[in-house]
Amino acid sequence: MYLNKLNDKEKIAFMAFARLVQSADRNVSEDEEIMIKGYYHEMNLFGEREEKYSVEELIDIFNGSTIENKKIIIFEAIGLAYADGVYDESEKNLIGKIANGIGITNDVMSKLDDYVLKYIVLVAEINDMINSKYVG
Repeated sequence: MYLNKLNDKEKIAFMAFARLVQSADRNVSEDEEIMIKGYYHEMNLFGEREEKYSVEELIDIFNGSTIENKKIIIFEAIGLAYADGVYDESEKNLIGKIANGIGITNDVMSKLDDYVLKYIVLVAEINDMINSKYVG
């Protein structure tokens, strides 16, 4: 949703982070893979080679980001973690480690988590309305 605001270096690093989040719970779901493909599309990364970075390397890269971009990175990672319906402890630990390393407080993390959950509910409600037979 906001990933197009990232610079090229951040986009490549985010994709490496997304792959770590996707595999953190050792359960790579179809919904997560759909989101990953959507990230590529959103960031215009067609044909880009995926990079692999350690958590420490990601923290170093993201520490050079604006606070806005840091929040975007964490918000989108939380959204990916919820894609399979479960924000697993291993995903929380990974995202928390990155967030902590780049200066995102627990309070901001909690708010971003709340926003992701509200967004999920809102999208479900919109989909229900659109797909219902109700017209009046």
